[in-house]
Amino acid sequence: MAVKDRDRQSDIEITLIDMDKAIFEFYEKLREDGKTPEGVTGMRTISTKWGYAKTPKGIYLLNNEGCGPDDPIDSEGVGLELFYERSDGRISIIPEATAKVSKEDVLEMDVLGTENFGAFVRKFGHRLEQNFHNWNSHLQSEIDAGQQA
Repeated sequence: MAVKDRDRQSDIEITLIDMDKAIFEFYEKLREDGKTPEGVTGMRTISTKWGYAKTPKGIYLLNNEGCGPDDPIDSEGVGLELFYERSDGRISIIPEATAKVSKEDVLEMDVLGTENFGAFVRKFGHRLEQNFHNWNSHLQSEIDAGQQA
């Protein structure tokens, strides 16, 4: 599929969620259980903004890179890769932990608002444009199929 740079037309609305709060709670549990190395002050994901899209097939968890699991969140949940933040300001270069996130977890997260999918995905380069167009097409076709059923 040819990508039209910056053609960000979308009918998809993303529900923005407070992933930072959920990650902090996960980190605090690890810290309380003594499972974090010395010098670690927190955890984060690779992306700074998270949200979900509802379709007739389910809920898709996506970040502002236009990335997320290929399928809706199922009964087993999805793994969210986490990176350690260290007291010297560095972060780990590979994921240090994986948090299992269920559909219920996502729906219980604080909602920060909604945003059109075209604005939600960051704008910088071909990869992000391709991610936007692929996901927009996929989500829209699921919504359209659900309306025809």
